[in-house]
Amino acid sequence: MTVDTIRVEESAAETRAVALDSSSRPIGLFISRPFDAGRHARWGEVVEARIAKVSPAQGGAFLELASGEEAFLSSNSKAGLVEGRRLSVRIAAEARRDKLARAAPTEGPVSADAPFDFWRAALPNGGDTSVVRTGPFDDLVEAAFEDALAPTNQIAGGGRLQIHRTPALTSFDIDTAGRDDRGSPAARAAAINVAAAGEAARQMALRGLGGLVVIDCIGPIPRPFRDKAKLAFLEAHAAVSSANADALPASRFGLLEASVEWRWRPVADTLLDETGGQSPETELFEALRDAQREAASSPSQLYELKLTVSARRAWRALNAEARASVANALGPLIRLGETHRSKSVVDVI
Repeated sequence: MTVDTIRVEESAAETRAVALDSSSRPIGLFISRPFDAGRHARWGEVVEARIAKVSPAQGGAFLELASGEEAFLSSNSKAGLVEGRRLSVRIAAEARRDKLARAAPTEGPVSADAPFDFWRAALPNGGDTSVVRTGPFDDLVEAAFEDALAPTNQIAGGGRLQIHRTPALTSFDIDTAGRDDRGSPAARAAAINVAAAGEAARQMALRGLGGLVVIDCIGPIPRPFRDKAKLAFLEAHAAVSSANADALPASRFGLLEASVEWRWRPVADTLLDETGGQSPETELFEALRDAQREAASSPSQLYELKLTVSARRAWRALNAEARASVANALGPLIRLGETHRSKSVVDVI
């Protein structure tokens, strides 16, 4: 697995991109929305910050970034940690639902590159990969985002992975249904454990996840086989991500533990609400894409996009500049209206 192509879908709603390997499997996702501009610091960026509060008990200081976002600066030294001091920091990990962004001091200049360029450069050989821009709807991009939110995923050669993210770790449980490996029980177990470990590494990168990883392997796992899944995880991870990672051999209890450096905001944190359902912003932008798709099929037709109560609320939450940008991209043939149904609809006028 290496990055072969990057497809970029640009719509009125948002810019979404997927990095695909040579088999057209998604291994990395990017998303940028109008109201997000400058709101969330991106991994690798250098930004200006002010020390808002020094917290020796927590081993560092809380920062206020130039955008207004809060971040945490870890430091083993109290030197230079003075409230009110301004400094440049590099974003070491993006904020996620339950954690602030993490920052590190730097002497480098404030970043001028676009967030997409940071994401692309961080992919293995991403800077040398061709970029295909597809317009407001792309089936491969759509399928990749669905893959990143699915609770289960296929394992190469048969079987499935059950994926469960908790505040402490991400767990992968292996389901062997539909698999027909040959050989001894240990050899069959090794085959699916190796394939599952590789798929788990891909899913961690695709979903923007980091932290502790636990894979519940299939037994029996004789001692000579315990390194195989570990090596498969690390090899697959290196092919899809430049983040640091480490892993242990499968234990005698059949658990493979790994750790992946946090970098990105998880895809689910952007697209879903705290209950795991679709967020109002995601509902709005999905409806806007649907409207563009309908309008493209009949360019001379006039349409009305009727938004639900939650989607209208998300629309009003956009700043005036973002609303104007979206309306301009939609063009004069799509009008915005409202509906009291449970789902936004696109109607011909």
